[in-house]
Amino acid sequence: MVSCDDFLDTLPDKRAELNNPQKIAQILVSAYPSEMPVLMYEMVSDNITDNGPLYSVSESEQTAIQSYKYQDVTDLYWDIPQRVWGVTYKAIASANQALAAIEELGNPEETEGSKAEALLCRAFGHFILANTFCIAYNPVSSNTDLGIPDMEASRNGS
Repeated sequence: MVSCDDFLDTLPDKRAELNNPQKIAQILVSAYPSEMPVLMYEMVSDNITDNGPLYSVSESEQTAIQSYKYQDVTDLYWDIPQRVWGVTYKAIASANQALAAIEELGNPEETEGSKAEALLCRAFGHFILANTFCIAYNPVSSNTDLGIPDMEASRNGS
């Protein structure tokens, strides 16, 4: 008789099971954003020159022009606002997964370093997002100014 017991005992994909301190430490590699808002910061600084029609504008330079003029970025180039937003929240989600796994293990002493790293990565991600996409703090309007979603836990409640 054919049975599928062995088949069902294996995971259907290669997801990591965060069931020991070493695996938790390894998942933290993905808790760092892979892109930074450097191009956006450059375009809003005083370190930019408009050379007019003297130089041709390639398609990849459209991002720079749109960023400089505070227009919606339509290019799919690196370091555009949409990608920075997405990869930073993915990094925060990885940190949250590590923190949830540490809590599930009962906060063993050998995970203290990983817990500190995960908390640092999550705080850094929120720092990048807030400094890139939020208005500077103003005590007069702070009650109505929009901010960013604070992802202190994963969507599944952990």
